[in-house]
Amino acid sequence: MVPNVIRNEIPENASTGEIISVLSRQRMRARRGNEERRERKELDIADEAGRIHERQARAGKNSGNSSN
Repeated sequence: MVPNVIRNEIPENASTGEIISVLSRQRMRARRGNEERRERKELDIADEAGRIHERQARAGKNSGNSSN
């Protein structure tokens, strides 16, 4: 799991290349976390939509039975 806070991983006397490398790694880590969060959200939305559809289908069946 990606931490909530990006740590300061840059050494005090780091070269430009080292800084770019660390920032790039942090950016990729954050991007993966965002993608995972989006995937979970999409699954949650799809799951909720399925539950709503099931409830509506059951309600339709029940209202159809009451008129008989």
